[in-house]
Amino acid sequence: MSDALRQQLLKAGLVDESKLKDAEQEKRRTRTKKIRKAKHSGKDAARAAAKADSSTRDAAEAARRAKAERDRDLERARRLKEERRALKDQVAQIVDVRKQPRGKDAEVAYNFVDGKKVKRIYVTPAQREGLVAGRLEIVRAGKGHELVEAEVAGKLRTLDPQVVVPRPERSFEDEEAAYADHPIPDDLDW
Repeated sequence: MSDALRQQLLKAGLVDESKLKDAEQEKRRTRTKKIRKAKHSGKDAARAAAKADSSTRDAAEAARRAKAERDRDLERARRLKEERRALKDQVAQIVDVRKQPRGKDAEVAYNFVDGKKVKRIYVTPAQREGLVAGRLEIVRAGKGHELVEAEVAGKLRTLDPQVVVPRPERSFEDEEAAYADHPIPDDLDW
């Protein structure tokens, strides 16, 4: 309270000196309590803010690490997909360049097993002899099949084993023993 107002209230007789001192002391106490409370709440608030900031920072760091790991996984998958596509294109190009032409005179049907299905491909008589002798092999090309030399098929097998149609495992000793009494005619074509 200002001194001028105090003097006026004292002259008017509305207050006495002891009441004014009590009012001043109460005013100081409340001001001091407010200051102390503000200091303590400021410290608590600062601690709470620091904790919140710390937990927020930790959560943000964890989210950043998770995103980085996800990005690495996506990049790895994309790179692997590109490598597979490039390998597939390379195999298709090798097959396209090195395939044996079958042309119009490919009239001999050659049956082979691809997976669990029996397939048929028409070849020339010379190509059929090459298939039987093992000089030629059958490879998957797009939706069909093509013939390539055995050396090319070996290279393709190293690039992608699924491209080359596996040759049937044959044990001639067992077959010869089973059919020793029944000779196979020379003109029989399978």
